[in-house]
Parts: sequence; structure tokens; C-alpha cells
Amino acid sequence: METVELEAHPLTARPARLRVFRPEAPCPGTPDRMADGGRDLNGHCHAGKLVSPARRRQAVAMLCDRLGVSERWACRVVGQHRSTQRHEPKRAEDDAALRAELRQFSKDRPRWGYRRAHHHLRQLGWEVNRKRVQRLWREEGLRVPVRRRKRRRLGDSTVPAQRLRAERPNQVWAFDFQFDQTADGRVLKLLNIVDEFTREALEMLVERNIDADTVTAMLDRPVAERGAPSTCGATTARR
Repeated sequence: METVELEAHPLTARPARLRVFRPEAPCPGTPDRMADGGRDLNGHCHAGKLVSPARRRQAVAMLCDRLGVSERWACRVVGQHRSTQRHEPKRAEDDAALRAELRQFSKDRPRWGYRRAHHHLRQLGWEVNRKRVQRLWREEGLRVPVRRRKRRRLGDSTVPAQRLRAERPNQVWAFDFQFDQTADGRVLKLLNIVDEFTREALEMLVERNIDADTVTAMLDRPVAERGAPSTCGATTARR
């Protein structure tokens, strides 16, 4: 098969000249059947399966629409037979029902693929082969979501395995940093000091910037009024 390169005229969208490249030798490491059809317009070797007739049909239609070329020329460039291009594929009578069944199956069982969907359809009494189920599964854009591996934490955790639970007021305090922003995009920093047992907010502070000295000063205020707690911990949250 020959590879055709299009050179468009600079002032018009129609092709001005054609240059045909015929590879003299097969691509190294590829079968003979890919020797002439496995090169792109730059002469690079791409070993792989050719596109389906349906996608070639779309490519021919795009060339005719955007470049204004004839169907004969577009079919020659894409490698599509004109009889295949003009053939209108007929869908089976149960095509719509089968697609709906596959969509419902994917919704009910998102972790199952087309193979289990084919087995499920056979159990329901559908006379359909696996290749057709696979083709319709891809055309509907159904896919099994990829499992994401959990990232392992590095280093040692600063939070004890057995977190101390408050059994009485003024035993465990927690101060929490939260972040927000105003309409102009400037950051707001919020500091909340909470009693773990009563869930009472002992102190609340909203500033553009809160440093360590400010945190210490805010902790001194409830300590002066209530006394120091047995345990005081810090957490960070972003909202």
C-alpha cells in the first residue's frame, strides 16, 4: 500500500500537489504485512492494527468536509474501499435494548467488565457472542475504573495509636487551623480552640496570618480562666 502526503495550497484549503512515497524496505522488527502500511506521513514505522472501517469512514467524511476533496481521493488517502465507504451498516433489531442492558449492568456493577457482562447476558437468555458485547461496550464508553493504590506514609506518625479520649471537661483541648479566602482571593486563617469533652469553642480567631506567638497568646487566655488541661493537641484541616 502506498502512503500519500498532501501539500495544501497556501491561499486555499484545496490540495495543490500530491507526493507519493513507496517504502523501499520493510520496517525493522515488523512483519512483512506492515512493511508498506505501517508508516505514517513522515516515514516513521508504527507497528499496530489499522483503524476500523467505521473510523475510516469518519476520516473520509472529515476530509471531504474540511478540505473539499472528492470521496475517491479521500478513500485513497485513508485506505478505505469506496464500496465499504458507501455501505451503510445495519444495526440489529435488539441493538438498542442490548446497549441499554449493558449501561444498566455497568451502573449496577461498576467493578465488572465486558466479560462478566457477557456471562450475565447469557444467563438472562441473550444469544450474543463475546466480541459483539466487547464492541458495544467500547462504543458506549463503558470502562472499569482503575484502582488507585494507597500512598504509603513516610516517617513516623506524630499522632498516638490510642488517642486519648476526654472523660471530663477541661481534660483534653484541641486547636485546629482552617483556611478560607475572601472575594479578592486573599487567604484567611482561622484558629479554633475546642474542649474535646464539651465540644465548646474556647477561643476563635480569624486573621490573615497567625504565627506561633499568636497561638501561644490565645492558649494563655483560657488557661488563665479555666486552668491548664491535662492534654492539648493540634490538628490541621483545609476547607
